[in-house]
Amino acid sequence: MASANLYRVVWRAPGEVWVSGDQASGGGWSGLVARWNGAWTVLPPITGLRLGIADVHAAGPCDVWAVGTEAGIGGPPGRPGNPALAQWDGTAWTRVEAGFTVGALSGIAADAQGRAAWICGWNYRDQSRSTYLRRDGGTWVIVRGPSGTAPAPYLNDITPVPGTAGFWSSGMTSPVPAPPTEAYTERLDA
Repeated sequence: MASANLYRVVWRAPGEVWVSGDQASGGGWSGLVARWNGAWTVLPPITGLRLGIADVHAAGPCDVWAVGTEAGIGGPPGRPGNPALAQWDGTAWTRVEAGFTVGALSGIAADAQGRAAWICGWNYRDQSRSTYLRRDGGTWVIVRGPSGTAPAPYLNDITPVPGTAGFWSSGMTSPVPAPPTEAYTERLDA
């Protein structure tokens, strides 16, 4: 994995670990997902314009979900990217619409059966509440967090609460990691 940045490592089963990030590609970078099960298997790149993969969830080698941000072409300094969501079916990546167009997706959590169930992110166009995607059958639907608890919440990760149907998410009270931004958490009872 030459010229790669890794952002997340995820344990799936004994002897199986997944990583995600980005890798240099033609003057930019593309989304990177790889699996270790005694040797590295690097999946084909997730194509996009300056795409970084923040998190990966593998229910199995033919059911892998990846989330991140596609920075796109240039733009003014501080320009937010576009949320990126893709599924690997064992043969190819399929890009899936996130339901909003400017922002980021940053974490994935599984349900009790080990399937990708919740994704946390940041919706640039509506920062009044946190933004999630919840899997509803074969589609992802937008779910908004509680209002008024943080000025402009930016979520970085989400995890299930063992033995319950609930999830915890964490991040910051604002998308800018500088004072007066503070640590922020939310509890979802799915």
